[in-house]
Amino acid sequence: MSILKVFLACAVTFSLAQATSYLYLDNGVKLDVKKGDISIYNGSPVEKISKKGKKVLVKISGYIGKDGKTLYATPNRELILASVKKANMIKKDSKNSKKGSVQVLISKDNLTDDPEEAWEENSDLFYDKCTRCHRARVVKKHTMKEWDVLFNSMKQFAKPTKKEAKLILRFLHAYAKDGILTQKD
Repeated sequence: MSILKVFLACAVTFSLAQATSYLYLDNGVKLDVKKGDISIYNGSPVEKISKKGKKVLVKISGYIGKDGKTLYATPNRELILASVKKANMIKKDSKNSKKGSVQVLISKDNLTDDPEEAWEENSDLFYDKCTRCHRARVVKKHTMKEWDVLFNSMKQFAKPTKKEAKLILRFLHAYAKDGILTQKD
């Protein structure tokens, strides 16, 4: 193998491991994989580890929930990234025991590098449901906890289905002042 081929293979592997993508579901809140042993939630940031045909091995990292079976995006544990059936499926971070990760093989069709695309359905629902009575609020001006209170006080007027409410609340949490798409960790 030539030096150029080795260099290119290493560069592709390195860039793949550093890439941040987002789980993209065309119509849904979560993707169940490994016969339901792992659930990954729409919009979750993932790190691409390797490609295997039409599948991509991804790593989801976050803060471990009190149950030991849930990964959250932020320390306040408001936005779920993934959940597993057994706590031993989450690998604890050696530097910070509050953090952990899980690796899973998913279809490359469920990944996007564009966070706006990953969160588009959630965003559209927010603007469709939450601007019927008033102008849209600037999402990043409120924390996740504040959005919980605001959304719960308004949803009787917006009348979202349970699924729509989950999608809207995930969007509000992701783009909140302390959310994953505005927070610097």
